[in-house]
Amino acid sequence: MSVTGVLGCFAALISDIIGIIIVEKHNPLRDTISQLAHGKYAYIQDIGLSLFGVGVIATSIALFIFDYTKVRLKLGASFLILMAIGVISLAELNDLIGEPGTTIHLVAVGFIAICCFVSMILWMSKFRQVSQKWYQWHVTIGTSIVILLAMFKFVPEAYEGAYERLLAIILVGWFLLCNYYLFKLNKL
Repeated sequence: MSVTGVLGCFAALISDIIGIIIVEKHNPLRDTISQLAHGKYAYIQDIGLSLFGVGVIATSIALFIFDYTKVRLKLGASFLILMAIGVISLAELNDLIGEPGTTIHLVAVGFIAICCFVSMILWMSKFRQVSQKWYQWHVTIGTSIVILLAMFKFVPEAYEGAYERLLAIILVGWFLLCNYYLFKLNKL
């Protein structure tokens, strides 16, 4: 499961890089990841985000296998599945969800962020039991995501793409870290 989670993370990163290279008028500093999911080459971003969603599901299953004894941990894994459904829906139904910046698009992105954050909170104490280092990374990444998301409204439009990519890298980093520890603990 952890390998699938890692592959999903890399698929998201690689699809963004390919999209930036192929879409001539895309400015990665100004234009957001979601803007790559519209237009002639939208399928590249859609595939990458969908594979990331599959990776999130794999991570959720691995976390569930890791410890399914407590209700809060089951809920944490379930919130990641909801997050994955949100990511895949955003990728595959982007024409229905709307252009980046529209209300329904922002609600979908907000749903994804809330599901991820709730899962992080629910898993926090378990990570502390496993490793103080894992716990510290978990808290640092979770706190960074919340602070950076709250500040997104204040980012100048000229840098929204770079800011969103920073958030995405931090989020993908959290999933990579989770999968690394799960693999290390032989909880595939």
